[in-house]
Amino acid sequence: MRPLEWFVIVSMIVLAIAVFELTRRRHLKEDYSLLWLFACVVVLTVTLWRGVLFYLSSLLGVGEFTIVPVVVIGAILLLVINLHFSVKISKQSEQIQKLAEEVAILKYKRDMEPRD
Repeated sequence: MRPLEWFVIVSMIVLAIAVFELTRRRHLKEDYSLLWLFACVVVLTVTLWRGVLFYLSSLLGVGEFTIVPVVVIGAILLLVINLHFSVKISKQSEQIQKLAEEVAILKYKRDMEPRD
């Protein structure tokens, strides 16, 4: 194995350990930890399974550089994860806006009530 492949393997293992630790400390929800662990497993599988690497390298036309497919797959996985989080953030922004409007209406109604 090349040094870059070892780097990818060690990085994915460290990332998986960090995800487990963040989940254990309740800094990361289980849904998101599964998404990150899935990404780690995919990148590790592609890195360790040399036949897939050679096939993907020839498919991409990069010759004997077997780490290129790992980088491409990693980048694609990161884009998918970013898209997922963008959708979540958009939904939460809408919910926050709605809650702020409801709180403003409730405050207005409270202030308009006659006081004894």
